[in-house]
Amino acid sequence: MQRELHFTANYNLGLGLHPARWRLIDNPAQFLDVNAHIEVAQIAEKAGFDAVFLSDFQSLPMEPPVEPWHALDPLLALSAIAARTESVGLIATVSTTFSEPYELARKLSSLDHISGGRAAWNIVTSYLPEAGWNFGMDLPTHDERYDRAEEFVSVAKALWASWGDGALLLDQAGGTFVDWKKVSHLNHVGMHFKVRGPLQVPTSPQGKPILVQAGSSEVGLSFGARHADLIYSLQTNLEAAQAGYRRTKDAVRKAGRDPDRTLFMPGIYPVVGSTEEEALRKVERLDALRDLAADARWFGIRLGVPLGGEDLDKPAPTRAQADFTPAVSTGISESTWQMIERRPGATLREILLSSQGRNRFIAGTPEKVADEIELWFRSGAADGFNVSATHFPDGFSSFTESVIPILQRRGIFRSEYRHSTLRGNLGLGE
Repeated sequence: MQRELHFTANYNLGLGLHPARWRLIDNPAQFLDVNAHIEVAQIAEKAGFDAVFLSDFQSLPMEPPVEPWHALDPLLALSAIAARTESVGLIATVSTTFSEPYELARKLSSLDHISGGRAAWNIVTSYLPEAGWNFGMDLPTHDERYDRAEEFVSVAKALWASWGDGALLLDQAGGTFVDWKKVSHLNHVGMHFKVRGPLQVPTSPQGKPILVQAGSSEVGLSFGARHADLIYSLQTNLEAAQAGYRRTKDAVRKAGRDPDRTLFMPGIYPVVGSTEEEALRKVERLDALRDLAADARWFGIRLGVPLGGEDLDKPAPTRAQADFTPAVSTGISESTWQMIERRPGATLREILLSSQGRNRFIAGTPEKVADEIELWFRSGAADGFNVSATHFPDGFSSFTESVIPILQRRGIFRSEYRHSTLRGNLGLGE
């Protein structure tokens, strides 16, 4: 079968990716409105997207936010979306640092039942110190968080496997509800968890949810290679994406898994117009509403460099100026530095106005955007993309209505769902 693209919708904060997005949309409170979440999921489903992806944090930012933040719990929001959609997958972000494996295994298995086999888990270890304070702890070190995550995921997998094939008999005539010989206890005792099992939720349609991960450090990459079905990545140019693709597939192979069964999906940030000039005007309209001083402060937090409005017209910072640990993941920090280093001599203001996030930014006609996507797909840089938008729903629907049909006509994206589960639609087996 011919290789095909895969897409997930990065429904960032329920609003979009541009820093000024909330000032342009009709309903700036839509990050709290589940009906707005449902509308975006339905747009994604109409376009044939594999899934919608909800990111999450467990705290407000340390720097007082000047824009909306992560508010609704992803699992609860996706449960509501499940009831109003039929085919699109549902990717929930949940931290292994602030959860328990039994509780999460039960919730994800429940979502898989509720949705008919569309649940996925974006595994994160969290990196914000203020999140730890909300759970009565100082944030563990990077390696300690991944040690816990390794045991967490292993226990969750064992819980999902605790019901054998045919265990739930439902034999009304014979009066046998469950064949308990096919249900096993874990009796797990480890460094972080003590879990008896079995899971109280019988096997869900997918057996276990799709596992998603985005760690880019050596530890994170190794973790994803062992466990993930889908790996997100932050790449802003073709060469870096090709290197990331090779690095990821090699790591999966070394972990003893089939690299064709782990999808590599960089983020992409398209802005579509009838001409390239029209697309850029859309961005300029939003840029005019930005609070660049606040953006500079957050930019500095990503780099470990103290920055503010007074730095906007100075040269962009260098790595030598970093004097504190960035309050973001390794991948976010590194992709931000690479973006600066490709623009030597640029001011901070120029970097902020040109960067448009950490994903591959493309502004242009539907054909130009489709060409770029196809180039990455055919050049060993991506199996698909996590698609962001300046703002939802309009910035997203302009992509689904104009670019997706071009990719379908080119034969590299499906025109309809072929399977009932997310695993099947991702080409990873039923």
